[in-house]
Amino acid sequence: MGQPQENLYTLGWRQGSVFDQDLQVCVNRLSQSGVRGELTTHSKWIVASQDCDLAGCDLNSTTEIEVWPLHSTEEVVAASIRNKKFGVLEGLMLTSPAARAYVEARALARFEKSAAGPNERACRRFKTWLGRRYDRPAIPKEYENAARTIASAVKSLRDRTTERLVRDVLMVFIAEAPFVVEIFAVISEDSKNEMPQVELWLSSIAQKIGGKVPLRKWSAVPESLTSLLVLEHSYSADLSQLTIDDEEQLQEKGD
Repeated sequence: MGQPQENLYTLGWRQGSVFDQDLQVCVNRLSQSGVRGELTTHSKWIVASQDCDLAGCDLNSTTEIEVWPLHSTEEVVAASIRNKKFGVLEGLMLTSPAARAYVEARALARFEKSAAGPNERACRRFKTWLGRRYDRPAIPKEYENAARTIASAVKSLRDRTTERLVRDVLMVFIAEAPFVVEIFAVISEDSKNEMPQVELWLSSIAQKIGGKVPLRKWSAVPESLTSLLVLEHSYSADLSQLTIDDEEQLQEKGD
């Protein structure tokens, strides 16, 4: 029996692998002369294609592999679930929406994978975040004002400490008569000992909201205990992630 053919996966490439290489992304922009492609060069990338796709590409394959550019940042960016920013490594983040690129499998096979890539837990978080880029639920009309109020309060009380501890603040609207709201701060596993500090932060958010929103409950939850039910029925408490009719006006009011 012949030896199995070597592929990108057996070579060590995974969804979440990081590498350094000057590659270009193209955005088609409207100009006075019509639509033209604008090329931008980036030097640091992360692989977005799934592991099964990588395993299906031999080292001479012309299959296109999706890669996203990584951006340098001095912010403390959480490994969020739904927010438009995602902290991959310290000093590096992804943003969405953003232009991304494709590279032939046979070219990727010749690149050198960075040894300083995200660990297994960070890769799992990246996969979750990536999947949510195409799932941005619209806020039902009857909850818009409450969502705006909560998101504005969260934004105004964010600081570097909560950016480090809290992956996301999620809102769940419960259709009682009248409706009530619950908010959950999802914290990383290695921050569980600091849960009381996050609970205190949530209390300050609840105090800032006051009686403007029928807030029934708020709590900090470790990522391992965040239920699928919460993830499927919640909305991000982030003005930039809320799909609402007058979104631009609401973002301005939240600043």
